Amino acid sequence: MLERQAQKNIFAPLVHAGIIPRNPQPLTQHPMTFQLEEQLKCYRPHDLTDLSAATLMDRVDTKYILPLDCLPEILNALAADFTAQVIDGSRVFSYENTYFDTPSQYCYLMHHNGLVSRYKVRHRRYLATQTSFIEIKKKNNQFRTIKQRIQIQPDNVDWQEVGAFVNEHTQGCFSELEPFQSINYQRITLANEAVGERLTLDMNLSFQNLDTEKLVALPNLFIAELKQARINLSSPFFAVMRNIGYRPLGFSKYSIACCITSEGEIKKNNFKPVLLHLEKLARRSPNMEMLDVQRV
Repeated sequence: MLERQAQKNIFAPLVHAGIIPRNPQPLTQHPMTFQLEEQLKCYRPHDLTDLSAATLMDRVDTKYILPLDCLPEILNALAADFTAQVIDGSRVFSYENTYFDTPSQYCYLMHHNGLVSRYKVRHRRYLATQTSFIEIKKKNNQFRTIKQRIQIQPDNVDWQEVGAFVNEHTQGCFSELEPFQSINYQRITLANEAVGERLTLDMNLSFQNLDTEKLVALPNLFIAELKQARINLSSPFFAVMRNIGYRPLGFSKYSIACCITSEGEIKKNNFKPVLLHLEKLARRSPNMEMLDVQRV
C-alpha cells in the first residue's frame, strides 16, 4: 500500500540549496554523432511546433535495447515513413537527467516488484533548448504511460511549488525524495504524424549513482522506444524490428541504472532478462565493457 504524506515537503533535503544538483559526469558527443547527423539530413524535418498527433503525453511504450552498429541500417529503413526533429540545424540532441527516489529506493522497487500503478520522478535538462523540467511518469493499471511536467529554473528552484506539483500527481505517495541517479544520453527523435507515433533513439548512455559515484557507460548500444496512443502492430518500426530479429523488453533506464551502479544488495531478479541481454550485446561488441550479471 502506498504511504501518503502531503504535509511535509518531500524535497526537504534540497529546499535550502534551492538548486538542482549538477550531473557530476558531463555528457560528451559520441564519435558517431557527425555520421548520424549527416544521415538524418535525408529525412523530412519537423520542429517542436509541428506535431499534433504525435506529442503523446498519454501513451503506450514499446522498448528495445539494440547494438549501435545497426542504427544506420534502421534509419535507412525508416526514412520514407518518419520525419526527424531539427533544432537549430541539429538532429542529435543531448539530455541530462537526475532521477529522484526515496532512501529505500521505493520508485525502483515499485517497478521491480511489478506494481501496476507506479511512478518515476526526474529533472530533465534539454541542452538544445536550455530548458529544464521536473517530470513525473506514471504507469497505470492499463499499462499506459502518463507524463506530467512543470518547467523550472534549475539555479533557483521553488521547491515548495515543485513538492506540491509532485504530491498532486503522485497522490501523495512519497514522504521524501532525494537525487539518486544521473542518466545522460544523446537522442534522435523521429515522428510518424500520419499514424500519430513517435520514436526516440537514445545512444551514448551513461549512468552514475549519486551516492556511490559509480559510473557505467554503455557507448555501443542504444535504446529505441516507440510511443503510440495505442499499440499498432502495423507500424513500420515494428516491421523493421521483426526483420532484424529483435524483440521488445520491459525495463526503464532508471531500473537499469540502479541494477548496474548499485554496490550494495538490491533486488534485481525480475530484471535478469534485461541484464542478460545487455551482457549478450557486450559480448557482441568487443569494445564494450563486460557486465557481470551475477555481480550487478
